[in-house]
Amino acid sequence: MKGQNYDEMLKQAQAGNLDAMRAFLEYVYETGVEAVADDDAAKAHMVRFAQALMDENDPMGFYYMATFYENGVVLPEDGEEAARMYIKAGEHGAAFGYEYAGHLYYAGELVKQDYGRALELFEMSGDKMQPETIYILGDMYRLGLGTELSADDAFTHYTYAIMGFRKILENEELPEDHQAYLCSMLARAEFHVAKALIKGDTEMGKDLKEAEGLLKDAAALTEGEYEESVLYGVTKEMIDEALLEIQKVNKTLTGLQMVKAYRAHPEDFLPMMDFTEPVPARDEYGGANIGWNAGLLEGNRPFFAECWAIDQMTVLTIYVSADGIEDISPEELEKMVQESGYYSYVEPGHKASVKTITNTKGDTFFALDITVGIDEEPSMINGGGIYRWAKLNEYNRT
Repeated sequence: MKGQNYDEMLKQAQAGNLDAMRAFLEYVYETGVEAVADDDAAKAHMVRFAQALMDENDPMGFYYMATFYENGVVLPEDGEEAARMYIKAGEHGAAFGYEYAGHLYYAGELVKQDYGRALELFEMSGDKMQPETIYILGDMYRLGLGTELSADDAFTHYTYAIMGFRKILENEELPEDHQAYLCSMLARAEFHVAKALIKGDTEMGKDLKEAEGLLKDAAALTEGEYEESVLYGVTKEMIDEALLEIQKVNKTLTGLQMVKAYRAHPEDFLPMMDFTEPVPARDEYGGANIGWNAGLLEGNRPFFAECWAIDQMTVLTIYVSADGIEDISPEELEKMVQESGYYSYVEPGHKASVKTITNTKGDTFFALDITVGIDEEPSMINGGGIYRWAKLNEYNRT
């Protein structure tokens, strides 16, 4: 660490120049305080200069003395004294001193953990807090740590934390490890805001579109060069599940998306008639297998539809789990399916024929047979969109 700058600053500081003392202490920290771990003379200078600044009620003197006690390099580790010095820095005008003291009480590693005291100190530091601290306040209000539960206060702090993290990431060149850390914290804040927007339990209400955007951004932050970063309690799986929750609410899980979601997390859904074997263009009776689709009717109840034709008649068969609706009438069942928006009749008076079937797993399904058209007559239904079997067959082969 020794050099022309170091020697000159040290000389001026020893002569009683307070600005030189501050510059010397800042220089040591910028170049790495660990470098003086075995330099007793340098450590003695640092303590003497910090004390001189404290004698002049300079908040940076108290701040540096606090760091000496916290990191245990310059002075023996002492959490209580570190907290006291940080608070003194705050009392003498450096509001961030309260913030650092709050972190000590929040973490509870060097001092006895006290969430109430941590919250008090964080709030005393004013509106210049680091986004990490603002994020922690979001956690405290969300989990009721040192305060009453408040979804609105948690939402507000997470939102401000997002803004802070993004500003730092956009405007500063950062070491790769610190950039990865900030990206992880940003992803975590975005996740919690998105969950609140899905639940709609804050004054902001529900906003599924905004929630989806935040979750996709959070997912992107965990990929590529940041994929090894720690998300501190928020995993990629949790992000994917939240996205799935949005799709359920919006009923936007259709086709292959629905099949993939069902196979990945069957426990999230009622049983679905699933075609895992290749479906040929024609069946053993000469009927044509035209296409298929899948989606959600309500909540976690999926449907699977297959369109087929035989003897000049085209039919759409829709399979729906009978779980929990065993006694539903055919009319009520078809109404439920139509209310999902999947299909409707062009003219009133038509109705599906309904039968009950059981798959090899023992799951019971209703099968609704809907006549789509006969010969060259116009279609009898609106909607009922389908995909080619080749799409599902190809996926089943992968």
